[in-house]
Amino acid sequence: MTARPGFWPFTADGIADPFEGYAAELAEHPARRLPDLGVAVVTGHRGVTTVLRDSHALVAAVPTAEQLGGGDRDAGAPLRDTLRRMLALSDGESRQRARRAMQRAFAVDVVGRHRSIARTLAEDLLVRCAPAHTGRPADLVEEYTAPIVATVLDDALALEPGQGDHIRALWKVASATVDAPQDGLSPDAPRQLAEIRETLLEAIDRCRPSPGPSATHAMLHGEGDRADGDELVANLIFVLTSGHRSLVQAMALAAHTLATQADVMRRLGDGCSLDTAIEELLRWDGPVHLVQRVPCEDIALDTCTLRAGEPVMLFLGAANRDPSCFAEPDVVDLGTGRRQHVAFGFGQHYCVGATLARIVLRESVAALAAGAPGLRLTREPEWTVPRRGLRHLWVTW
Repeated sequence: MTARPGFWPFTADGIADPFEGYAAELAEHPARRLPDLGVAVVTGHRGVTTVLRDSHALVAAVPTAEQLGGGDRDAGAPLRDTLRRMLALSDGESRQRARRAMQRAFAVDVVGRHRSIARTLAEDLLVRCAPAHTGRPADLVEEYTAPIVATVLDDALALEPGQGDHIRALWKVASATVDAPQDGLSPDAPRQLAEIRETLLEAIDRCRPSPGPSATHAMLHGEGDRADGDELVANLIFVLTSGHRSLVQAMALAAHTLATQADVMRRLGDGCSLDTAIEELLRWDGPVHLVQRVPCEDIALDTCTLRAGEPVMLFLGAANRDPSCFAEPDVVDLGTGRRQHVAFGFGQHYCVGATLARIVLRESVAALAAGAPGLRLTREPEWTVPRRGLRHLWVTW
């Protein structure tokens, strides 16, 4: 990550509610360059979508093998090779080919079967963690959203139950130098990365003989572009780690809104469109607030020109509250279905798993509205810093 702008909202004091800072930045500087820091900051919806749409705005460079290896290039090379094959961290034709294969694999005709899986699981978990049953507040992150997403992704990717959790635990150690290169590469990292690869290749081989119902089957057997080998392994890792986190957080943040805004829960109970409500909940507080791009050519915006080679910080969370795009942006309006939000990104890096995410989010919210209409906080949530998210969400009903 590059240097932080002066209004940086992702601190322990500001992480719960960054929106006041967003509003001030939107009013004064929807897009601006900060030459002293060597970055540009874009908060306005028009500017964010312009950059994300531009094919010349590339993702930030993956750290070098030497950086990832804590000074040991050979040790860091396997991790770098894996990261470079992930859709979110690569550009060019190879990425487009893999993207087309994954878009087909996560299309509604493939992942639509998870609607009933997610709803049944959500209803069952609500009963299990209900305070009336356990005698204590429920943590909706640990006891509701995380297990739903883990189960759905294991099934969607043709993994055995629990394998996704195991892979995430291994990846946390194997990839630690991505966020903290100063700590050096764990001695266990190469072995753990190899174990992840072996586990996923075994799952791929199980899907190889004939077509089947999973997204992994679709990537191997679908018409047109296909993904396989190390490219498929890398993107399965991405879905199981970053995709898992984003969907867990989308569900948890939606639950947080329902627990803190009783009128929103009442609207759901009154029969408003769930599909429309999900779009508004995503706009209101989405799972990803910040992404970075590096233009390889200048990009002209309304208030400034982004310079080639200068990193650009795109605040998706701010863009979703931009009053020039959304009327009354600081009001949750379940009747509008404001689908122009950028909670799932935009343009060439739009989330390939958005259809599955919407399905699972819809069913988890529907189960909460039906089974926990009196949902409310029992204490303040615990937030993660600097990457905004909910670590714990303690509630009762």
